[in-house]
Amino acid sequence: MPAPVIYIKPKAKHNALFIILVSVCALGVILLLGQHYWQQAKFSLLLLLLLALSTLFLGVMKLLEPNTSFTLSPQHIRFTHRKGSWQLSWDDIRAIHPISNTYGITQEQLSYIGLTLHSLEGLKDQISLRLANHLIHEQKPLMVYCVSRDLMPAEQAVLNFEPYTCQDGSQIKGPLAGFFHQCTALYQAIGAHLFINDSAIDRDVQDFARLLTQCKQASPNYQENTKQSE
Repeated sequence: MPAPVIYIKPKAKHNALFIILVSVCALGVILLLGQHYWQQAKFSLLLLLLLALSTLFLGVMKLLEPNTSFTLSPQHIRFTHRKGSWQLSWDDIRAIHPISNTYGITQEQLSYIGLTLHSLEGLKDQISLRLANHLIHEQKPLMVYCVSRDLMPAEQAVLNFEPYTCQDGSQIKGPLAGFFHQCTALYQAIGAHLFINDSAIDRDVQDFARLLTQCKQASPNYQENTKQSE
């Protein structure tokens, strides 16, 4: 019997074709109006044209997002992005939890799920360099948040592309080193190495965190039953 697999679609993909269609129609109307009223409303038409082009660009970017953002199998979790992918076995993950922080008397819930790993170095061969470089910039708002809440000093939030030294003494360089330095800083600040943005999933962060936890807990039993059936 084939292993059960759960596929998750990203919210970022939603309404892409509708946005593109509306943008193309708006461009057509603006160009038509421009033929008759260009001299009278030049600046207004230029503004509308830029707005329509920006919306069209947004729709195209949404359309380019993969149809599936997460693939959950009994063996591993895989994240797929237009910039690349990362994959981890469930055994590589120590904890899964929505990211929150108590600031004063307020409990602040962030739009992220955090994955705490047993070893960050286990990710070095499981993530594409383009995605690592992209995540450095995508996770910048988290760094800014941590600085604003005194969870890390401002100098630690600066991009660091110095070589990253692994436990075995080997060094990682380039974008992956910068990503690992950022992951380490975020782990020290809010207790997670990897972060899942709610735009990459098709449900509430609490629900997705529970799903991931259930998959991780069920993984050993499923794999053991599979071995016995063989």
